[in-house]
Formats: sequence, structure tokens, C-alpha cells
Amino acid sequence: MKHGGQIPLNASLLDLGQVRRLDTLLEALEEGMPPDAVVYVEGAAFASDVRAALAALPSIPEEQRRTDLRGTLLPVPESFHIPVRSGVLGVLRELEQRHASPEVCTHVAVYRGNEILALAHDAADASLLVGRLARDAVEKMRRVVERDAATPRGPWFIDRVRRFLRRGE
Repeated sequence: MKHGGQIPLNASLLDLGQVRRLDTLLEALEEGMPPDAVVYVEGAAFASDVRAALAALPSIPEEQRRTDLRGTLLPVPESFHIPVRSGVLGVLRELEQRHASPEVCTHVAVYRGNEILALAHDAADASLLVGRLARDAVEKMRRVVERDAATPRGPWFIDRVRRFLRRGE
């Protein structure tokens, strides 16, 4: 089975649960990712200051980049491969406070060599899948994800459900 048409999913990835907000995903990744990993950031609608901020961070050489992480088929997305140690996750968290999620990123993956450490396709509302990480890192990430899941949905969600139910009348 392949996810996003390219990345093989198998038993080595653990589903930590649904992350409903980009800020939660970025916080979880910031809690658990090792400094020697690389963050793959993909988007088709980057805000200009987001693009500029990501381009200003150090990126890894082309020959060291994974080529199987793309999650968007069309339009062809832009992507960045940025070392965790550059502070990219903190930069994304700060940008997320000023922008809608699609303007910051669409898909996020973290890898080290051939190993996927974390994967969140549709980053603002997706399952957070993690690979082989230290137990304490996974536990920290799990707590962040569970805290988000425990957050009650606002009145906007109740209104959305009511509109959906009225369609069936």
C-alpha cells in the first residue's frame, strides 16, 4: 500500500492519532524530532513571507534529499528540505500564527537518511505517523496530540454538523 501515491506505509510507522491543527502538529514535531533529522515542507499556496523565510534557512544538498515524499499531485507543489537543527519547526510555528495553514504548508515529513521519522499528509488535519524514535520522544509527541484531541470543538463545528444534518431532511 502506498500513501500519497509514493510513500510505502508499513508496520514501522505508528499512528499517534488525528491532529486537527497545524500548530499542534508543529509543536509535537518540535517536541520529538532529533536535531540531525530533516524536515520536508511542502505547499502549493505558500504566502510570500513564508516562502522567503523557508528559503532563508539552510537546506540540505540536492543529492541528500528524499524524492518520494511529495503528497500533492496537482498543482505541482514547492518543497523545502531543511535540517531540524536550523530551528525550522519554530519558524513554522511562528509563521502559523499569522497565516492560514495552507499558506504555511500542506504536507510535512521528517526523515533521517532513508528512514521516515514522522509523516503528516494534510498537515492541518491528519494523522501523525511516526517511525523509530526514542520512547521519550514518542511519549512527548503523543501527549501533545492527545491534548489536541481533548480540545472541545467550537460552536462552528456544531453549526457545520447542523447544516449537514439539515441537508438530509
